Amino acid sequence: MLAPADMALHSVTHLHYDGDLEHALRDLVDLHDLLDHFGREPDFWAQLLQRAQALHVQRPLFYALHHCERLLGTTVPAQATQATRVGAPPWPILKLMDALVTQAMMPEHPDVHRQGRGLALWLLYVRSHYLRMPLHLSNPPPDPEGVQAAHAGTGRWALAAAVPPDCKATRSAIMAGRFATPWHVRSSLVVENRSQ
Repeated sequence: MLAPADMALHSVTHLHYDGDLEHALRDLVDLHDLLDHFGREPDFWAQLLQRAQALHVQRPLFYALHHCERLLGTTVPAQATQATRVGAPPWPILKLMDALVTQAMMPEHPDVHRQGRGLALWLLYVRSHYLRMPLHLSNPPPDPEGVQAAHAGTGRWALAAAVPPDCKATRSAIMAGRFATPWHVRSSLVVENRSQ
């Protein structure tokens, strides 16, 4: 079973990264209930902030606490609110996120059609995919001459021979067997070439 701070962060992470926003209001209410329940424990808020920093989820925690306070009136201690400002985005992005989340969180009503909800849901959906798979990961770098062909050839020696001689770190990593695919080699070459 997860510790209380980790339970809350699990909920925060799903709320922030999931593309399924049809149930986002329910997820926010669940988080509100977790914060209300565990927030009475003496060390909960300190542990929550410490774990968020250790797991690098300060921005998701900021958004979650911000929207819980703003939309549901969740009681968050002033020290916790202040400490989460480290993860706050620049104010124009925060204002845009406030508008999008407000549109997306409000449930549909059969008698009332709200303008902009579909666009808000789509933008948040695209954002969630970008957070999980940034462009630099989804578009691998171009194949240096011969790396793809050499990998299909005779193994490590051929692959290492296809790497430019000045990329010693990449060559030694290939020989040590640390690369599973040509894509890993190409990524390493891009990083190594940038550092030279």
